[in-house]
Amino acid sequence: AGPATPTPPRQGAAAAAAYAMPTGDEIDGFGDSIMVGCLDALRLYFPGIRMDAVSNRHVSDGVAAIAARGADTRRAVVVDFGMNAGVDAAEYGHLLDLLGPDRMIVVVNTYGTYARVPADNAALEAAVAGRDNVIIADWYATVKANPGVLQADKKHPSLRGAHLFAQTVQKAFADLSERHTGQAVTLKTYPVPAR
Repeated sequence: AGPATPTPPRQGAAAAAAYAMPTGDEIDGFGDSIMVGCLDALRLYFPGIRMDAVSNRHVSDGVAAIAARGADTRRAVVVDFGMNAGVDAAEYGHLLDLLGPDRMIVVVNTYGTYARVPADNAALEAAVAGRDNVIIADWYATVKANPGVLQADKKHPSLRGAHLFAQTVQKAFADLSERHTGQAVTLKTYPVPAR
């Protein structure tokens, strides 16, 4: 698949409805072990979120899970694949094509000890480019700004890290909503564990 055809932005009431900040029961999550480690935090920040997260998944597994869910996929989606075997922009683009232009989509970028992380994140940026309904949740920047939020493997979030992961996703959905509606989103906060 080539570059995405830019989606014309909705305006007025259509934008307000399509891009209102989603509640948990309007969100599907698809991911790998990074998301598995954040399930409780994501459920706290997004009560009712429906999660499909399994350790050791590749992007191709995400494509299969999203294809299997089909039209039952909710109006907002967070996807987190790339830790295992890296990211191919065309394959990730296919994943986003399956979700289509009518859903709010948050793509979480990667952080880890692999040398390929910058290339993986560049591939994610390329896959997202031109898709007005998709935004990157910058997990990489969150971890860089908050040393010590990962487990000893320097890949998977600690308890504190899981909360910051959920906050990063929350902020991305809010930014996507504000970009389209022009309306500020007030984010609910929770106490964050010390470690």
